[in-house]
Amino acid sequence: MKDRVSRQIAAFGLVAVVFFGATLGAVDGALASQKRSRAEQSPPNPLEETAPDPLLPEKPKNGMLPPEERDRLRTALDELNVKAAAELAGGNTQEAFEIWNRELRLRRYLGPLEEIEALARVGAVAWNKQLLTQVQIIAQRLEEIQIEYCSSFVSNPSSRGVYRCDLEMLQALAKAYQAVVERSLAVAVYEEILANARNRQDMPARQATLKTIARLQLERLDYPGAAVAYEELLALAEASSDRSVEISYVLELARVYARGRQFEQAIAMRQRLVQFYTDTEELRRVPELQLAIASDYQTLGRDNKALPHLRAAYKLAWSLQQFYLARVALEQIGSIYSSRDRLAEALQVYQALLIVDRRAYNLYGMMNTYDQIGQIYKRRQDYPQALAAFQKGLDLARQLGYRTDYFAGQIEQIVRVSSPE
Repeated sequence: MKDRVSRQIAAFGLVAVVFFGATLGAVDGALASQKRSRAEQSPPNPLEETAPDPLLPEKPKNGMLPPEERDRLRTALDELNVKAAAELAGGNTQEAFEIWNRELRLRRYLGPLEEIEALARVGAVAWNKQLLTQVQIIAQRLEEIQIEYCSSFVSNPSSRGVYRCDLEMLQALAKAYQAVVERSLAVAVYEEILANARNRQDMPARQATLKTIARLQLERLDYPGAAVAYEELLALAEASSDRSVEISYVLELARVYARGRQFEQAIAMRQRLVQFYTDTEELRRVPELQLAIASDYQTLGRDNKALPHLRAAYKLAWSLQQFYLARVALEQIGSIYSSRDRLAEALQVYQALLIVDRRAYNLYGMMNTYDQIGQIYKRRQDYPQALAAFQKGLDLARQLGYRTDYFAGQIEQIVRVSSPE
């Protein structure tokens, strides 16, 4: 009995293996068929056509043309470029790019540098016209050139034969990637250019390349990547004791760190700026920085760290008659105290805020401040004081023609809850 069951199980297993094997084979066959179908349906890459061209009936052996043939071909391709531009100007976009693609197919026989420059030129036009398929085709060709000629640039720059990838080719590639808005690929190439500049101790090239990398990273919204470039630029400025340039990079880093939500680093940069402007007596720039530092601390949930900067911002802004900034600082201090039920302190702050608003003739601000004062007295169940505050707010609302219904409603509520039944 046991042997018979074993034989049945084995037979079932064999059938299952055959069944599943056949099924998987069918699935693989179907997938392969689908891939072939998609390949047949997708349009051919116009840069990979292999049909002979009248301008180059036979492909040169090992990709090299004699000098006189190169000059002849270059002249003919320049004429194609002019013809394509004329077609585009006449509104014949498809015809223009058919001509340009023909030019690009043949440019490769003039060497990678000339091909890259032509790809960049045509790619910029394609991007401007939002011909995304054409842009992708050009970007793909640029990647192929980079892999073929430049993949060993840093480790062994002479390993690519006649057309080895030198600095000029890297720079052309980087600009071409920018032309087709392939920023990540451009950044990767600029990193190689930067490594080369470091090795050559070429300070101007190093700085220019870092600035370009920072700009591209910002365009990609890669704030940490941009910060890395600006940090190196800052270190170079510090080493050269160029104070004005140093501060410009500290400013950039403060913005970049804030955008990237790296608030601790943003605070550190802004504190450096506060110290610098204090030392140079450019005090009018300090209150706004103090407010930004306080905002970063509040975002981090550290109100206790924010308060000293808010107080400092208020005092300095008031002394400089920067009433708007003084108001912002007091509003934030009052909000922190109110949220922590430090109501007596909040009231003192809002009373100070009324003084600022009166000095600045800010009727709208006074109206809102009386609302805040009324709400605090309401929370403390000090209804007479709440009523007085809301009444003053209503008087200002009538002058402004704004929020009168709101203040009338607040007064009605106070009267209702404070009146004996």
